[in-house]
Amino acid sequence: MGVKYKKAVMVLAATAALITVPLYAVKIAKRTDYSDFEVYYRTAMRAQAQDWANVYNPQIDGNCPFRYAPSAIPLFMPFTWLPLQTAKVIWFLIQASFFVLGFLGLFRVARTWCSREDSVWMISLTFLFVLRFCLDSFTIGQISGLMFACFAWSLLFFVRGQAKSSSSWLVLPFFLKVAPGFLFGVSLSSPVRFFRTYLCTVLAGVGAVMAVSVLWLRDLTVATTLWKSWLHIVVSDSSYFDNSHYGSQSINSALLRFSRWSGLLSPASVSHLWMLLVLSGSLSIATFWAMRRPVSNRGILLFYSLGILAYLLFMPATFKYSQPFLAIPMLGLLSGTGTLDRFTRFAIVFAFLTLSLAGLDVIGSTLFFAFQKASIPVLAMILLGVAVLRESLKESEAKSKLIQVAS
Repeated sequence: MGVKYKKAVMVLAATAALITVPLYAVKIAKRTDYSDFEVYYRTAMRAQAQDWANVYNPQIDGNCPFRYAPSAIPLFMPFTWLPLQTAKVIWFLIQASFFVLGFLGLFRVARTWCSREDSVWMISLTFLFVLRFCLDSFTIGQISGLMFACFAWSLLFFVRGQAKSSSSWLVLPFFLKVAPGFLFGVSLSSPVRFFRTYLCTVLAGVGAVMAVSVLWLRDLTVATTLWKSWLHIVVSDSSYFDNSHYGSQSINSALLRFSRWSGLLSPASVSHLWMLLVLSGSLSIATFWAMRRPVSNRGILLFYSLGILAYLLFMPATFKYSQPFLAIPMLGLLSGTGTLDRFTRFAIVFAFLTLSLAGLDVIGSTLFFAFQKASIPVLAMILLGVAVLRESLKESEAKSKLIQVAS
């Protein structure tokens, strides 16, 4: 890439950040309609009043119950000391700080094998690719910034071969949503000693989180009831939310929309097909991790990216505020800009046009909703997944023991 092009990307990214942060602070301060942060705030208020029976209660919360684990509730307790509107602005600033922390982690990942200038422009381009989704996360008051920072720093320590630190950063996302736990499997691609350390650290982290939740509640019965209620919320989401909603861009949601449009599949058939895809897809990636070994830092990044894409595609519902996580696979692809084949370049351009630029205020309501209902963003992420897999194959080799057994 030319020097002028790289500098233009850096300037554009810096300008976008300087404009959007104060702009969205004002926007959120003036916003009075629904946001997910209100769910967190409401849950914290109930916890403050020890109204444990209604912390997880879709009967009174409709399709907007608190979906995160009990261990997440203390994160929001301090906001109960503030009025809702003030708390929303403070939460926005915290979220923005988490995103800054996450991109700092990704910058340090890139610096492990790229020059400072190349690292800055790649992070700038990656930032511009996911900026729209970060802004959606701010608007809805989501917790994506925290998860993004955790993923980024877990990746940094994974690249460095520091198993304890890498796995520790993944524990929190795992307790916010179950699906990120799949990323623990990336350690299968590492030496056995690394995998054991990863597993032991994860188990220790899980135990610590459970212990802290019991100590916080000071009542084992209440703690047990809350965790059971949360599991019920997780496994029965289809009873209080329609996963075929056009805003959700997961494989499950795409299948449900296709079923309703075509009439070829019953809801039960869609459920079975989706579970088959989740199991076969997850097993395939886990097998790939177990049988292949990355031979470069970029390869490690790409292996990790497969887990990110699996998380996004196999969730029951994946909304725009989860898509900032695409920054990680995009960095993996962009870091090999000079060697990318036509398919990978096509996948990047297609994703940029149908994900990054395809905002309601850019392409208009007609095309925007047509893209969403036709599941074009799902297709874009699948293409990115195929591209990441192809690049992962180039940046890896079969593990020697498996080669010997095969021979």
